[in-house]
Amino acid sequence: LLGESASGLTYLAEDLTAENKKAVVRVFMQPNADDLTDKILAEERIALSHINHPNVAALIDSGELQEGKTFIVTEHVEGESVRKK
Repeated sequence: LLGESASGLTYLAEDLTAENKKAVVRVFMQPNADDLTDKILAEERIALSHINHPNVAALIDSGELQEGKTFIVTEHVEGESVRKK
């Protein structure tokens, strides 16, 4: 567990598809308010999956857990936290 907030939990995990790589898993704890919000967030996840830039962590996977919570998996980038600055 890397951290938690009112909106969700963030985990550091091993990427089983690539040797010696780590991934960040973010699980959003609050269900989306309505179908429109669900649609907008799904479109944003698709758009993020097409971004390829050295200053943006790559989106590996996203979706919905069986209990209805949304999740995203991104590459883990080593470095100093912006929060610490």
